[in-house]
Amino acid sequence: MRRVCAAAMVRGRSAAIAAAFLLVPSLAFAQALELSGVYGNEAGCRVAKGEEKASAEALVMRPDRFESAALVCEFVQVLKAADGTKVITALCDIEGEDGRSVSLFTVAPSKTDPAALQIRDEYGAPWDEVKPCP
Repeated sequence: MRRVCAAAMVRGRSAAIAAAFLLVPSLAFAQALELSGVYGNEAGCRVAKGEEKASAEALVMRPDRFESAALVCEFVQVLKAADGTKVITALCDIEGEDGRSVSLFTVAPSKTDPAALQIRDEYGAPWDEVKPCP
């Protein structure tokens, strides 16, 4: 009887370990937006090209993060809502603060400019609008 129980425990453990390995890749790696290059506001595109240093108004959006003079937010999860809006969970390093904060953002096509994307914070307040950088 002990051999049967031990064999069942080993098989059960093996199945749990195999399931864990299947889940780990989806949990361990940051996710990215499907972008065709770098996006930014006017100042952000100049920063992305290396034409100037990051300033308070500059925002650069890459497939895996937001960057500005005061923060860098790494995307850890990107989900797509039924209407196509992307819901982003990000870990943000904010200048002058200890540790990293968890922030939520949405990214959706702009209602006024078909080439632009509107970024909003977790409360739905507009954060910025970005376009593909030339």
